[in-house]
Amino acid sequence: MSQDEAENGVPSDQEGNKDITRLLGNWKDGDDHAMDDLIPLVYDKLQSIAKYYIRGNTPRTLSSTVLVHEAYMRVFGQRHVDFQDRNHFFAISAKIMRRLVIEYQTMRSRLKRGGGQYVFTLDGTREIGEQPNQDLAGLDECMKRLEESDKRKVWIIEMRYFVGLQLDEIADVMKVSRSTVQRDLNFAKAWLRRCLKGH
Repeated sequence: MSQDEAENGVPSDQEGNKDITRLLGNWKDGDDHAMDDLIPLVYDKLQSIAKYYIRGNTPRTLSSTVLVHEAYMRVFGQRHVDFQDRNHFFAISAKIMRRLVIEYQTMRSRLKRGGGQYVFTLDGTREIGEQPNQDLAGLDECMKRLEESDKRKVWIIEMRYFVGLQLDEIADVMKVSRSTVQRDLNFAKAWLRRCLKGH
């Protein structure tokens, strides 16, 4: 903690990360109050992930707040999940949000005939496909197919592009070298590009 942070009583990012990891462990051990303490520590990051999925991809009737709340309830509705740390928690949350957006759009299309298709936009440097807009359902289908053969590569894609982690952070979560993360990331991006073309 820096001197300014100590004087102002503001925890550093590193301390906040440790608090998140500790609370996740407490929740896993049966402390239901840990979830209440966790909310203010993770809410802003979950909102940014939700906005990333929703931006230009879904009707305005689905808000980032609704998506965060639904994802949060689904994440903590599974006591068996063993979160390694905060990054693992955010990666799982991102995966759940992606599935929720697809479920929402599927339901809406069924209720409204000709509901229309929506696209998933990856910003410039994060673009997986060659086209700037990708069908989110198609991307999800391709990621499920890749997951059947290599779960680690899917986790790396999710942590890099949807949670926004750096390669060193991903390497730490996955307990592999940075070069392994880079190699897996390059392979996964190429694989997803081919799959999306076929889709």
